[in-house]
Amino acid sequence: MCEVLLNALGPRPDRQVDGVFIAGQLALAITSGALPIGTKLSQQSIANHYGLSRMPVREALRCAQAKGLISYVPNHTPVVVASAANDDSDLAKALRLLEKCLPRLDRPNDELAPVVAEFLDAYQAGNGGDQ
Repeated sequence: MCEVLLNALGPRPDRQVDGVFIAGQLALAITSGALPIGTKLSQQSIANHYGLSRMPVREALRCAQAKGLISYVPNHTPVVVASAANDDSDLAKALRLLEKCLPRLDRPNDELAPVVAEFLDAYQAGNGGDQ
């Protein structure tokens, strides 16, 4: 259980992280399919992995629960309940498109506007032009 979870979260970052970062990593791991439905999420293992207390991990789990990615009941081990196959939300689509643009975001600010415009065009085209 813990090995699958920690492999999906990837290596520990060099910088200090918080609950928002962990929530993003969990969401990415779940929507990418790295954490399949039924995977149990150990608060202590996640906290140890990031070198944090369990408080920011609980915050991250609440965020993942709010997104419908996990089942989180107090005093029970959280479990993944969503997958990449059934995550067709607009946010997930936008995140996948943004991932494609990220390698180009290290440019100076004057070059960032066209990248963002390209992202927005691609996002609107992927949603049939509604926005």
